[in-house]
Amino acid sequence: MTFIKCANCEKIISIKDLKIPFSPELLNGATEENTARGSDLCAECAAALEAEHKATEEAAQQVLQTEESVEGDNAEG
Repeated sequence: MTFIKCANCEKIISIKDLKIPFSPELLNGATEENTARGSDLCAECAAALEAEHKATEEAAQQVLQTEESVEGDNAEG
């Protein structure tokens, strides 16, 4: 049984080769030896990344709108 951590933080997001029914107490058995970093993100990290991408997109849109506005002002004046 291997515990899989989020690719970004320390949260355990899955258990590989789990042969018994899951219970929260199983997480107490996670150690450095039986825990590996996964390639997937936990829900919190995924939401933070999505928010960051959205903010970046919005900032890029504002820059484009500002550039278009300045170009329009320069063409008029």
